[in-house]
Amino acid sequence: MKRLRPRSLRTRHRTPCSGFTLVELSLVTTVLVILLAVLMPRFHDVTLRLRLEHSAFEIAHLLRYSHERAVAEQAEIAAQWDAQQRKVRIVSAAQEPGTLPEPSQRFLQSRPLPAGTDVKIETDGQAAACGCVRFFADGTSEPSVVTVSLSSKAYTISVNATTAQVSIQSGIPAR
Repeated sequence: MKRLRPRSLRTRHRTPCSGFTLVELSLVTTVLVILLAVLMPRFHDVTLRLRLEHSAFEIAHLLRYSHERAVAEQAEIAAQWDAQQRKVRIVSAAQEPGTLPEPSQRFLQSRPLPAGTDVKIETDGQAAACGCVRFFADGTSEPSVVTVSLSSKAYTISVNATTAQVSIQSGIPAR
């Protein structure tokens, strides 16, 4: 039989203290603050680039839709840049430039582009007089280049005159 020792003689097993000391927490916090201070400007640049990219892809989508609508309706359709509202909207050739689309047609416009975004529309190498890209009933369009830029970032949307195919690329094309 096992003999028991009195309680006072038994060895007590102490568990080590768990947790972090104030010094360890302070060091980790300091490192995180330094990393955040270094990475914050990059995060801002990424956010601007993503906003610009979203705007450029939305414009390219509206240009493709304009082409499809022109062929389907057998009418001239234009994707027009509205500088005051900072939107691209789809209008028919019969609609006056500067008039708002009917309430049922309001989905045919982009969301407002971010402040500071610059949109340039060129047709045949010159600034488009109407500020628009025209698509014709036979499936063709004006040869156009739409440049969407913000800060030092830019996207170029090209519209092929023969096929009205819309392509998008990062950066401003070389002349």
